Amino acid sequence: MKYLLPLLASSTLLGWYGCTSSPDAANQIVADDPVDVQPLLVNWITENVNAIDTSKTFVVAKDTCFASRWTKEVYAAEKFSPRWSDQGKFSAAADSFLFVLRNAEDWGLIPEDYHAPLLDSLVHTAYDSTKEQFNITHLAQADLLLTDAYFTFAVHVATGRLPHDSSDVREWHPQKLDTNIVALFAADVKAKSFRKTFDALEPQKLEYQLVKKMLYQFRRQWKDDAWKRIPSIEKDTNAFYEAVKQRLIVTGEYDTTLREGSDSLRLSAAIKVFQKKLALEIDGKLGKNTLKALNMTVVDRKRQMAINMERWRLEPASYGNRYLFVNIPAFTMKVIEADTLVMQSRIVVGAVKTQTPELTSRITDMTLYPYWTVPYSIAWKEILPAVQRDTNYLHKKHFEVIGRNGEVIPPSQINWKKLSKNNLPYKFRQNIGEDNSLGVLKFNFANRFGVYMHDTNSKGYFSRDSRALSHGCMRLEKFKDLAHFLIREDSTRLPADTFDIWLGQQQQRKIGVRKPLTLYVRYFTCKLNEDSTAIVPMNDVYDRDLRLMNTLYAKVNRDHPELAPVVSPANADKPKAVATEQKKKK
Repeated sequence: MKYLLPLLASSTLLGWYGCTSSPDAANQIVADDPVDVQPLLVNWITENVNAIDTSKTFVVAKDTCFASRWTKEVYAAEKFSPRWSDQGKFSAAADSFLFVLRNAEDWGLIPEDYHAPLLDSLVHTAYDSTKEQFNITHLAQADLLLTDAYFTFAVHVATGRLPHDSSDVREWHPQKLDTNIVALFAADVKAKSFRKTFDALEPQKLEYQLVKKMLYQFRRQWKDDAWKRIPSIEKDTNAFYEAVKQRLIVTGEYDTTLREGSDSLRLSAAIKVFQKKLALEIDGKLGKNTLKALNMTVVDRKRQMAINMERWRLEPASYGNRYLFVNIPAFTMKVIEADTLVMQSRIVVGAVKTQTPELTSRITDMTLYPYWTVPYSIAWKEILPAVQRDTNYLHKKHFEVIGRNGEVIPPSQINWKKLSKNNLPYKFRQNIGEDNSLGVLKFNFANRFGVYMHDTNSKGYFSRDSRALSHGCMRLEKFKDLAHFLIREDSTRLPADTFDIWLGQQQQRKIGVRKPLTLYVRYFTCKLNEDSTAIVPMNDVYDRDLRLMNTLYAKVNRDHPELAPVVSPANADKPKAVATEQKKKK
């Protein structure tokens, strides 16, 4: 019997360290007799698991672990024997689970977050066949890391990695996992099978499952370097257009067999095909949104799908029997009742500088012919400069000036030149009527952002494909249909035909909703296609995907900066007709 037991072995394993991709070579326990392996492993696990503080994260082989309470419970119940090996040989369960971890991207997760590279190294070095030695330290470290990975993976796949009220930091919230995860762990290790459990813990919503399916297929269809980012048009116009062409050839939008028409017309046709696939405005031009989509790499697209899966994990299992759902990047609103689509409508959402927030609330009442009291930020940024340029502006736009006590003040009595951002003691209120920015109907719901849903006097906006144009509120095309749905439960007191008569009377009325409708405003950049059989990826209009990518993939980006996402090129601000641009260059 021969083995090395260094002093302070356990102190090198538990503590606060940064992460690493390879095990520590120092302070390792080694044995060359298989008989010694099991008792040495039990001793190591006993000492180190007993030292775990279940109120904190713990560290194994310099990798941070989260599932301290469950890890301690598992090993204590089994008298601190290893869960993933026997007599120094890793079990079939370990092999099966390692395969899952290496393919964590299939669940929209990151292998490094579950120790996958480190585990591969530990497993590889746990037995030295040339010396016929067992590395007890690596066997034990791998055992604890595999156990922690199981619980961490289960929590993440079920409840997500982010707080429900923020998108800036990771969060570990096992309390949201309403299942006996320790019992599942024991059953899965015994059965040597894990995928079924993780699949069952995931959200079962159709959208989530279709995004997951698309990610699985996409990963196997495209290598990470299948296409590159588009270079700036400012540096080399010819290289820019050639890069766009090659990008579209790779993904099949550009038909290389066509010989009719000029190069620029063929490229424009390919761009239209690409735009249709991505639910973009189909104009054959390289506008900001189209170029932003073209500039997404394979890695960017995979991460976009993963981000959307992450968002679905944060959603409740059920939205209830009847609800209204707004998807900001899709510019759509849907009303669902008993799992059936009752109505849907185009909407206009906030511009990039005045973004529509994500929220949950209830529509409790409606206002017919509402006033619009201009928010202070809009008042000093837009209204005041307009009045200072043209004192007749208020009359043209049907605004009244309201004093501190709510009185209406004639604009002629005010010295507008002396007013500024820090000196604006008035409010602007737009009179009721069809010219009002809120249109003829406003839907009210409590929220801390001061936004609402309403009709609009700018109907032309609904003909656009990209509709991020408002100050933050949601403008609704089919406002009348929604109103009819809301008053349906109150047909005796307010029949639909009476409501329609009121719409033509230009008289302000507040209408209570007998059954308030739950409202969900969300941000998903992967949406269902028209027949709900597949997913269509969309542009990240507010760059919220980008911020989440930079959060969740921060470590991967540090290790592989070439994979980090980039903001769309600054030169893509204005649409460019392909034929015109190439003609100018020639």
